Amino acid sequence: MKAKLGDCVPAAAAAAAAMAEKESYLFPVLVEGSWGAELSKKLRNKLLRYFQSQKSSGGGECQIREKAGCPQQVLVYFAEEEVRKRVFNQETHELNLGEKGKIKLTVLLPETAGENGARTEAVAAQEAKTPSTPEE
Repeated sequence: MKAKLGDCVPAAAAAAAAMAEKESYLFPVLVEGSWGAELSKKLRNKLLRYFQSQKSSGGGECQIREKAGCPQQVLVYFAEEEVRKRVFNQETHELNLGEKGKIKLTVLLPETAGENGARTEAVAAQEAKTPSTPEE
């Protein structure tokens, strides 16, 4: 059986589609957790399901991207800024690992992360109290 011209997607078109999909997830949060030295496929899927759940995390449509050189951190990219705000503003995030128990997740905005990736409570409190007014 011969393949028809429209049956196969050229590699360039597939790459362009993958790039367009990545570009639709523009609102990241940095997530830290003590899940071990390596992010397993099973744990990655649990994180994805957790951050896709509005009930559990305040989240929604998202993608998980591993952060090179930082095995205890991942970037979660959301399709909508409002969803990122809900996730960031939720006080606690915990991931249930079944028999292994729960791990606490720290959610940071990448632009407010400090040198070691930690966001101080003082910064968070100040941001919450400071009204955003244009400078004159």
